[in-house]
Amino acid sequence: MRISRIGLLLVALIAQPVLANTETVPYKSALTELRSKLPSDARLINDPGLANWSINGSPQTQMVAADNISGGKAISITVAQAKANPWDISLTAPITEGISAGDTLFLAVQIRASAADNEAQSGVIAASKIEENGGAFTALADTSAQVSDKWTTLYSVGVVSKDYARGQTHITVHLAAARQTIEIGNAYAFNLGPNADQSTLPRLRVTYSGREADAAWRAPAQARIEAIRKGDIAIRVLDANGAAIPNADVHVAMTRHAFHFGSFVGHDITKNDADSQKLRETFPLMFNTATSPLYWQDWGWQSPEMRTRYMASIKYLADNKIPWRGHPFVWAAEAYVPTKLKALAGKPTEYRKFVLDHVTDVSAAVAPFKPTFIDVLNEPRDDKYTIDRIGIDGIAEAFRIARKAVPDARLFVNDYGIISGGGLNTRNVAFYHDYLDRLAKADTPFDGIGMQGHFGAILTDPARVLAIFDDFARHGKAIQITEFDIDTTDEEAQADYTRDILTAAFSHPNFEAFTVWGWWEGDHWRPNGAMLRRDWSPKPNYHAWRKLVFSDWWTDTKLNSDANGIAKLRGFLGNYKAVVTVDGKVKTVEFALPKEGQTVEVRF
Repeated sequence: MRISRIGLLLVALIAQPVLANTETVPYKSALTELRSKLPSDARLINDPGLANWSINGSPQTQMVAADNISGGKAISITVAQAKANPWDISLTAPITEGISAGDTLFLAVQIRASAADNEAQSGVIAASKIEENGGAFTALADTSAQVSDKWTTLYSVGVVSKDYARGQTHITVHLAAARQTIEIGNAYAFNLGPNADQSTLPRLRVTYSGREADAAWRAPAQARIEAIRKGDIAIRVLDANGAAIPNADVHVAMTRHAFHFGSFVGHDITKNDADSQKLRETFPLMFNTATSPLYWQDWGWQSPEMRTRYMASIKYLADNKIPWRGHPFVWAAEAYVPTKLKALAGKPTEYRKFVLDHVTDVSAAVAPFKPTFIDVLNEPRDDKYTIDRIGIDGIAEAFRIARKAVPDARLFVNDYGIISGGGLNTRNVAFYHDYLDRLAKADTPFDGIGMQGHFGAILTDPARVLAIFDDFARHGKAIQITEFDIDTTDEEAQADYTRDILTAAFSHPNFEAFTVWGWWEGDHWRPNGAMLRRDWSPKPNYHAWRKLVFSDWWTDTKLNSDANGIAKLRGFLGNYKAVVTVDGKVKTVEFALPKEGQTVEVRF
């Protein structure tokens, strides 16, 4: 274990009387509170004091006041830049007892993020866990989370599979996954013995304004949904002579929603293994649109093998008549461009040609498979590396190339940090407005505004989200949430917020699609954000999604024709099948319901 000189200095600093005085009754109140929530035989197996933390890596470190936690002090660690591995900057503390196979371990760490440089404005804790020393560093109790600027307690729990002697295990918190400043207080590790009931243990809770059942934003949203997402249906039942047939049995059922409820789908969906088969089976139970990767980095489009896999995924979607989105043609921040392009950094003309040749290449490749949407440009705020070399006119030309090659696809700009982080990213919002105005001034043929939605511990009030949507509606373009997930272990809040932000988007007249960034824990960049667990069992957010998309917002109605032979109803926009029965004879018709309504005639 490597301890930085800063860490050694910190340990010495903690031993000074000024800090010792603040901990004359160290961590007692928090410990007492924790014990009240745990089984009576729970046994503390570490010394929770700050002096027991060792700091690995070389972060900027200092002691800070922390009135809201026991002892009144915390360790502040600043990660100036994300590292290759999240454990490259970490804290560790020893476990002071042995552990037996079958024991349940419970870890509570006091923590907050005083600064965070990411979309959600949340601190990224890649791991907070008890693990074995050395070897495979097997985790015995583990969690990951995003934390806000409010002091909270991060909980981890796990069951041990083998015996460990004293000195063979430790606590660790991994901090290097993001640029951030994290403050750490005390850590409390407990052995709950065998057969502990995990459902009774404390867990991290998050919430948000606007969650209340009677929140002011809800009624107007529901009224808008009724007005903009539905149309009038009239089924006219006639005999062979055109006379009305009253009291006919009419069953009107949706077959597909007009709104795009989508998910990111990786190339794994085309494989022949059991998990890929399960991905193919569960997708249509949840979504009607897919986002397929087209990343252009060395490991993406530049790799012949990966390009083949990308195209296989696209072909699968097209063959199965699943509308799909290509993501992205250009992701041009320095960290995401191919090595060949970086080599041209000092040659603007050649640099521009490489970018536009790539757009030409990928446009021609995907055109036969008829994408519905294309993210031509991803994350322009981080795009200075390329824009400084090809200018806004070069980006506009990339859109023109895509428009010519795939004329029916809707072309999008996509950026992050707009609706997340409490909706307080005013600089991000101002940049995006300005950039969209610049694209319009350059006669860029773009159709829509993409907003990523990767959330953590800070969940933006739905009313604020709607206000941001209204703000961007002035550009006169379609709006989509293109990437959505919530990285939290609070599954109830996750489900509620999934319901509420989806409702907000569905209620807004500029919206046409909402896309989650994966649905299965086994194939998700943030596993906590998935809707189905690793064993494919559903989480609460799965049920929240399904209830809205396939129940609350789904039309399936049985009724009878009136005296004029007409059955009237109001349904959600989309594709339909009507089954009409008269005296045992059955006729089936299919039709589309646009916003202006639809009248369908069925003759017997």
